[in-house]
Amino acid sequence: EVTTLQEFAVASIAKNPKLFSSFTNLPSSLRERILKHLLSRFALDDTEIVKFLDINLKCIVLRDTVVRKEILDEIATKAPNLEQITLQFVDLPAENYLSFLSSFSSLRSLKLDCCHGINDNVLGSLAERLKSLSVLKISQVPSITNAGLANLA
Repeated sequence: EVTTLQEFAVASIAKNPKLFSSFTNLPSSLRERILKHLLSRFALDDTEIVKFLDINLKCIVLRDTVVRKEILDEIATKAPNLEQITLQFVDLPAENYLSFLSSFSSLRSLKLDCCHGINDNVLGSLAERLKSLSVLKISQVPSITNAGLANLA
């Protein structure tokens, strides 16, 4: 049951997002809801994610996806004001995590779940660079050690 026009729009677009070439004309709040909805239900490829990017986007979840370096750079350029980033089952080289996440000076919340490539060195560098970070949740990242976590304190 759809109760609002916004929920109807999200549900309609979620049925076939490939029909839309761009979402930039939608209000940023609606675009963010659509992106969250799609990412919670489907693994979008990186070219689909790019359709939602704009300077007002505050939150992004990348899950079960292969994200190329060029797409990470595009996210950092088009959505520089991200405040919340969740990465789940994303596998990148350590230097890609570092360069990508370091681009967000307003980042307040970072959640890393099953992200191979994140290690103590990356975590330490992020802690030095992300001064606005107040929430860090790490789950199932085997290359982060207790010593690496202790260095955050």
